[in-house]
Amino acid sequence: MKVMAELKYDPRNYRIHTDKNKRLIKKSLEDCGAGRSILLDKNDVIIAGNGVYEQALELGLKVRVVESDGNELIAIRRTDLSTEDEKRKLLALADNHTSDTSMFDFVAVVEDFGIDELGDWELELPFDDIPTDVDRFFEGADKVENKRKTMICPHCGREIEL
Repeated sequence: MKVMAELKYDPRNYRIHTDKNKRLIKKSLEDCGAGRSILLDKNDVIIAGNGVYEQALELGLKVRVVESDGNELIAIRRTDLSTEDEKRKLLALADNHTSDTSMFDFVAVVEDFGIDELGDWELELPFDDIPTDVDRFFEGADKVENKRKTMICPHCGREIEL
């Protein structure tokens, strides 16, 4: 069994985990236990499940690594749950809802993939006119005046874009 501290976050994670998303993942783990696995590459870098791993680490959950070459689907049987259990229903809701509270890092996605390849995956980008010249698209993006400015509201704790 691997110790969780040995796993590494994906430096190019395409998912942005908001504070709300992290709270809901943590609540799901606390109230329902682990519902699905995370995915690692052969170097123990997380491919999928960075947000779940972060919250599980905070809660001190153990992780068991199952080796696979991708030619089989690994199913987890929760022996403590049955079809009509309230906890099972809650876990199904939490599992589906938590992914809705995070979002894609579209800048990272566009940097790593061509527009044609994104179309093959039917990924809808959040802008109408997609430039085909990716270098021109990102021109000036690193300038301070082009970066989004945000602050945390002192009353409600929400992040506000300025």
